[in-house]
Amino acid sequence: MAQGQKKRVRKPNTVKGTRRGSKWPERIKTAAMADLLVNSNRSEVARRYGVPESTLRTWETAARKKSPDQQKSLFDQERERQLRELNHDAAASARASVAYIRRRLEASAENEVITAQIRQKLDQAAGITIGPEGVELGPAEELEENERIGLIQAADRHRPLGDYPLANYLRALMTVQGRAAEMLGEDEPEENEIRVNISDI
Repeated sequence: MAQGQKKRVRKPNTVKGTRRGSKWPERIKTAAMADLLVNSNRSEVARRYGVPESTLRTWETAARKKSPDQQKSLFDQERERQLRELNHDAAASARASVAYIRRRLEASAENEVITAQIRQKLDQAAGITIGPEGVELGPAEELEENERIGLIQAADRHRPLGDYPLANYLRALMTVQGRAAEMLGEDEPEENEIRVNISDI
C-alpha cells in the first residue's frame, strides 16, 4: 500500500450469511440488486433479503464491471418482465370491465324494447294510438285492473338507463376498451365496435 494512502475500512455485516459455499437464487439476487438501484442503504437491503452486506457489495462490484447492455439485462430484465405481467393483469381487468359495461348497455336496450311495448299496451287501454298522422284518441280498450298494475310493475322492473348514465357508460366503454387494447399492444377490435357521438349529451 502506498505511503499516506488510507486503508478502506469495511463495516461488519449486520446480516450473517446462510449460504456459505452455495449460490444465492437468481430471483433474490435480481430483487436485491434492483432495490439497490433506488436504495443506497445497503444494510437495509441486506436485512430485507437476508443477504450479507459483503455479498451485496460483491454483486455491485461485478455489476459495475459489466457493459451497459449487461447491466440493463441484470437490473431491467426482471423489472420489464414484472411490468409486462402488471400490464397483462390490468388489461385483463379492463377486458372484464368492457364485458360488464357491454352487458349493462345490452340489458338497457332490451329493457327499452320491453317498456315501449308496455307503454303501447297501456296507451291502447286508454284509447291512445300512434298512427301515420300522429297521436290519435279513440275508445278505451277493456283492461283488467290487476293486468294494468302488473304491466306498470313490469315496466318499473325493466326500466332502461337514463340519458345521463347511458352517456357515462358509453364514455367508460370507449375509454376502457381503448386502454385495454393499448396495454396489450393491439388495435381496437372492429367487431362489435361502438361509434356514438355523445359530445353534445
